[in-house]
Amino acid sequence: KEANMNGYKKYKAYMVEHGIKQKDIADLLGISVAKVNQALNGRKNADFTGKEIKKICETFNISSDIFLS
Repeated sequence: KEANMNGYKKYKAYMVEHGIKQKDIADLLGISVAKVNQALNGRKNADFTGKEIKKICETFNISSDIFLS
C-alpha cells in the first residue's frame, strides 16, 4: 500500500500531539529536514519509502495504518 495525503495529515497531527519535530524524523532517517517537510506536505517525488515509514512507526510505537488512512 502507498501512503496518502490524509495519512500524512494524521501523522503530522500525531507529531504535534507528541512533541515530535521534523528534525527528529530527519535525524532518525538520515535525511534532511527539507525532505521530511516535503514528504509530509505531499511534494511530488518526496514520499517516504516503506522502510522509512516502518522505522518511524517502530521508533515512535505507532501503527503504519496512520499513513494509509
